[in-house]
Formats: sequence, structure tokens, C-alpha cells
Amino acid sequence: MQKLKRYLWLSQINLFVWLIVCSFIASSVVFKNGGVSNYGNHYSTTPFFAIAFLGDSIYLYLASESLLILDRKFKHLARYLNILCVLLLSVFVTTFPRRFGVIFTDIHDNISIALFGYELLLAFWLLFKRPTRETVGYGLIMLIGTIIGFMSALHILGLMFVGQMVGELGFALLLVFVLPKVVAQELKKTTRK
Repeated sequence: MQKLKRYLWLSQINLFVWLIVCSFIASSVVFKNGGVSNYGNHYSTTPFFAIAFLGDSIYLYLASESLLILDRKFKHLARYLNILCVLLLSVFVTTFPRRFGVIFTDIHDNISIALFGYELLLAFWLLFKRPTRETVGYGLIMLIGTIIGFMSALHILGLMFVGQMVGELGFALLLVFVLPKVVAQELKKTTRK
């Protein structure tokens, strides 16, 4: 269980630290309705953007493997984390060709929307599995970020980066604090039988 917690923490710390570094290097993205993926297109931030997404994916994969070592009954949950890794890597890979045309931008945007939708489904699943104030609170943080991002996509607000980061913070809190409790809860059910 400690490995699972460690890898979940490392995945989210890695993602946030490097994206915050990017926001200091190229702060114009934060204030010009730019999304996180814009850091993949700035030469000064591309290495940090790459470390953020690749590191996040690697640590989430290691978390999924630690789930399988913990108990084989978590194979579906491990698969959910692996799908999250694939979506993160897809967003990362499709970031770079965006500058070559609208088709590539659309592909990237659609994969980003799929990632967001998948994270939202995982958030609802965690809420269903553990309906506590803590889970609802983290879900509300994610929802606030979603609303900010959606309003920015509609050009009502100019805070896409902020919306993405707040939404991702809510999801990160769910992963780091709620997911291990759901796993522990499931392990207790197994030991009672």
C-alpha cells in the first residue's frame, strides 16, 4: 500500500512542480487564455513540459503495477490507471504537431477532452465508492476548475490555464487521498470474508 501511495504522490507532485516551473518561465500563457499544452510549443518550456507529462505517466503506471502486486483483484483499477497513462501520453504526443495545422490541433483538442472526460468519470467513480465530505470537497475543486476552463473555452473568461490547473488539483487530491482509501476499504472487505 505504501508503494501505491508513494507513486500517486510522486505522479502528482511531478506534474504540478514542472508545470508551475513552466508558468514562471513563460507566464504569458497563464494570462492569454492559453492552456497547459502551450508549454509544449515554447522552446524554453518544452523540456519541463515533457518531464511533467512523461513523469506523471510513468509514476501512474508504477502505481497501477503496485496495485496488482497488492492484490490481483485490483486488475480493473490498474487498467483504469493505465488508460489514464495512455491518455496523458496521447495529449503529450499530440501537443507538438499542433503548429502544423488545424487537423493536428483538432486531434490534440479531442484527446484533451477525452482525458478530461475520463478524469471526470474516475472522479465520479471515487465519489460513488467513497461518498465522504473529503471526496465531495475534492470533487468540487475539480468542478470549479472545470467551470473556469469551460468559460475560458467560450471566451467568457481568459483563464484556461488556471481552470486546467484548478481542475487537475481537484483530481490530484482525489487520486492521492481518496484512491488509497478506496483500495484499503476493498482490502478490508476481502479480509472479512
